[in-house]
Amino acid sequence: MPHATDRLRRSVVVVAAAAALPVLSACASNFGSPVLQPYTPSVGVNDRDTDIDALDVFIVANESGAGTLVGAIVNQADEEDSLVGVTVTEKDAEITVAIAGDSAELPAGELVQLADEPSVSLTGDALTPGAFVEVSLDFQNGDTITFEVPVVANDGHYADVEVAEPTE
Repeated sequence: MPHATDRLRRSVVVVAAAAALPVLSACASNFGSPVLQPYTPSVGVNDRDTDIDALDVFIVANESGAGTLVGAIVNQADEEDSLVGVTVTEKDAEITVAIAGDSAELPAGELVQLADEPSVSLTGDALTPGAFVEVSLDFQNGDTITFEVPVVANDGHYADVEVAEPTE
């Protein structure tokens, strides 16, 4: 038969465990917690700083230095917008960029895949797998998104991405 001291000891342990549980489980529950931040486990980069979200953006390039900009653009604004310019820069390297149809329409509240028509084609010696290049996306409403974008090889998972030489 348990003694009163054993029951008291068990009660103290149960109460202490119950009191510690919320304290220990709340370690990552503040507003800056990593578990509350958007995270996309992918090769591309994201930018959500304006009304235009650029998601999983990267360049698929072949061995001759031609590439295609892929990723998704989501127009979070209430009005239509357009991607009217793309600039890619890398130190001491010239990279030519062309947007099929000269612009990409971005309907309000919709997602547009850059790998689909209209596509953004690039060419230049700096487009080698493993490199990062600076990409600026210019929009008709005046917003510009600039970020470092990785270049990946046109094989494996990305073998089906059509890579075409720029037409301009």
